[in-house]
Amino acid sequence: MRRSFPAAGAAALIMIFHPAANGATPASAEADLLDVTCGQYMAAIKVAQPDAKATAAQKALANAAQDDLASTMLWVHGFLSGRDGVNPAARPLTKSWMADTVVKLATLCSASDAGLRLSDAATKL
Repeated sequence: MRRSFPAAGAAALIMIFHPAANGATPASAEADLLDVTCGQYMAAIKVAQPDAKATAAQKALANAAQDDLASTMLWVHGFLSGRDGVNPAARPLTKSWMADTVVKLATLCSASDAGLRLSDAATKL
C-alpha cells in the first residue's frame, strides 16, 4: 500500500534535517546538508505548505519544515557569500531574499534530476 504524502513527507523531513533521529552522531549531522538532494528539498517544501484541512500534527510538522528551510537558506546565503564575497547590497540577508531563494532553488530543482545535490543546485544561483 502506498503511504500518503504527509507520512512520506514527514519521513523525508526527519531524514533530511534531523539525522540524529536516525542514529547519526552529531558530527555527521553537521555534514548532512551537503548530501541533501533536490528531491528531498522539494519534499520538504511540500510538507512546509499544509493545506487548509491539515491536522494539528501536520501543521506542527509544517512549522518545523519552515524552520528547517529557513536554516537551509541561511546555509545557502553563507555558501554564496563565501563563493562570491559578502555583499549586503547584492545579497541582503532578509526574509524576502530567503523566500525568493527558496523559489529559485525549487525552480532549479524542479528542472533537474531529483538526485542532484542541493549544494550543486545552489552553485547555479
